[in-house]
Amino acid sequence: MLTLDNYSDTVLQVWENAKKVRNAQATFTLLLFIYIERSTDTLAIRRATQQNIASSSIRLPEFIREDDVDLEPLQLQYASVVAARLPISAPIEIPSNATMQQLRHVDRMAENHADERRRDINIESEPYRMVRIRIGSVTSAPVECYISVEDMRRSLGLPQCDLTPAFRAPMHGLSEPLLNTEDVDHIEE
Repeated sequence: MLTLDNYSDTVLQVWENAKKVRNAQATFTLLLFIYIERSTDTLAIRRATQQNIASSSIRLPEFIREDDVDLEPLQLQYASVVAARLPISAPIEIPSNATMQQLRHVDRMAENHADERRRDINIESEPYRMVRIRIGSVTSAPVECYISVEDMRRSLGLPQCDLTPAFRAPMHGLSEPLLNTEDVDHIEE
């Protein structure tokens, strides 16, 4: 083992051994292994379990209030997961990485979509809607008219309800057949 006390003696011994090699191109190799004691004051990263996320979600609003940070819903959820990984004694830090920027963008897009949907619902509930029609020929300029939605539905024979289906989440769990089936339609190919 190389220490400060025997450093020069050990290097000298390795050099002497390298010189004793018969061919003129002796290699001189000195392998040094350094052992450093592990610091005990490092903060270990914790797992982001449900319990840690719940405890960090309590600490996070206090930090947001104190530092006047503006976070959208998805950013808040991500920040609580990041804070859950920190040790309890560590101060909370809001990440400023690309993920936070992407989540801000997604939050704004979701907010815009919700605003558009609310506007569409308000328009659908109005009794009169603006409709553009052409009077005379196809080349005439369109005229904007307000027409009763109920009268229009009645004249077209449509029911008095919205025919646009509500959003349905995609179905999951479609199973594949347990056995391969014969393709009788393309058996000759």
